[in-house]
Amino acid sequence: MVLIGTDAQPGIYRATVPSDAFGCYWERLSDLSGEFEAILANDNVTPGDVATVELAPTDAAFNSDGCGNWTVFVPPTQPASTFGGGTWLVNNEILPGRYQSTGPEPDDFGCYWERRSSVRGDLDSIIANDNVEGPTVVDISASDFAFKSSGCGTWTLVP
Repeated sequence: MVLIGTDAQPGIYRATVPSDAFGCYWERLSDLSGEFEAILANDNVTPGDVATVELAPTDAAFNSDGCGNWTVFVPPTQPASTFGGGTWLVNNEILPGRYQSTGPEPDDFGCYWERRSSVRGDLDSIIANDNVEGPTVVDISASDFAFKSSGCGTWTLVP
């Protein structure tokens, strides 16, 4: 468990979930009571995918399991037009536009994606989402803060 303001400062953090992990679970906490109501937001992230979360100044703590090492987010020099599973920041890491996925691998349960207004992990930040069984196309807007996907394969910007 990480105390916000003591062990970590508010900001955006990133971890690449180890491919040999069972999976990654993280939670932002309002207090240290251990009560269910203390969970402000949480998520499960697939092995091999990128986990991204914003810790707020009002958070008391952050807890995670199986996620790998969390580091402060550093934007790349140029946004990419191809990416895989995880949560990616629009205009920082990926370009806005129309993307097509290769679709789930044969052993995957399907593809899930979200367009997000933040990376705090709360349900209110989901702009749009879908579950699909094969390749799909999504329009990622320049006004979207982030895009998250799991089990969708590789996303490629469609010219």
